[in-house]
Amino acid sequence: MHNGDARFALPVPATYVIDATGTVRLAFVDPDYPTRLEPAEIVAALRALTATASENSSQRRSPMDRVAWQDLVIALGLAVLLAFLWVH
Repeated sequence: MHNGDARFALPVPATYVIDATGTVRLAFVDPDYPTRLEPAEIVAALRALTATASENSSQRRSPMDRVAWQDLVIALGLAVLLAFLWVH
């Protein structure tokens, strides 16, 4: 991949779990592309976010916030699935 200068480098795969406020709650980056975050760790991070979200349910959010959150979780799940399929 050409980076706009004289050097060539491959992209580094990464996995992020981001909460509804945009805060990164889990980040995994490894330049060794076959090394990936275990799916169980991703699920645990998502469950922790869900638990935190239900604890904070007293803070009312608009229905659009919930839709955006669901879209983010779906997108993350698809990214993990695609990464898994790409490696295997």
